[in-house]
Amino acid sequence: MPYADPEKQKEAQRRYEEKKRKGKQRKIWWAYLYEDSAPDNFLDLIRESGYEGLAMKHDRDTTAAGEVKESHWHIVVRFSHAVQAKEAKEVLTSFGCKEKSVQYRDSWTAVARYLCHLDDPNKFQYDPADVVEFGGADYLDAINRSADKYRIVAEMCTWCKENEVYSFNKLVDYARDENLEWFMALCDNCAIFMREYLKSYRYDILEGNAD
Repeated sequence: MPYADPEKQKEAQRRYEEKKRKGKQRKIWWAYLYEDSAPDNFLDLIRESGYEGLAMKHDRDTTAAGEVKESHWHIVVRFSHAVQAKEAKEVLTSFGCKEKSVQYRDSWTAVARYLCHLDDPNKFQYDPADVVEFGGADYLDAINRSADKYRIVAEMCTWCKENEVYSFNKLVDYARDENLEWFMALCDNCAIFMREYLKSYRYDILEGNAD
């Protein structure tokens, strides 16, 4: 917006240039780390930094041609407040990350899920148990999405009917050994619903009304 007063126009331009120079501020930043160019104790440096974040090694990624990519780590830091790229780069490069790879991310859940390729079945599925947590980060909590709850409940209901399982205990045992998402849902917020569902399913079987 142009100003009639040249001094006001100059001040407005100065503020604009300063804002542009500072760049965007974000809380979540991540970067690539290659072990051959990082300190041997980079994981210790990350843990001792006090920052909240996650780290995951990718050693099974492939190119479009099917060739295995160079092994690397994804390092994600969630700052307590929004920071500029300069500060994020200082922190991440102190661990051994490549400065050019430092980027901000808008969603903690999305970036956490990417670490194991949870939403891309065409990529190698990494084990959530291998994700390194630091600074109080909780990976299993980070990957939970409210919309997933309904999909998971539907999957469990279908599995119980297909396998004629109406025992809550059997469902829990199966989930614990075979399906981490189901087990997490049962432990967190789906247990009551599934108990009632299985109770009703068992009643239908006894009455001869089961589908």
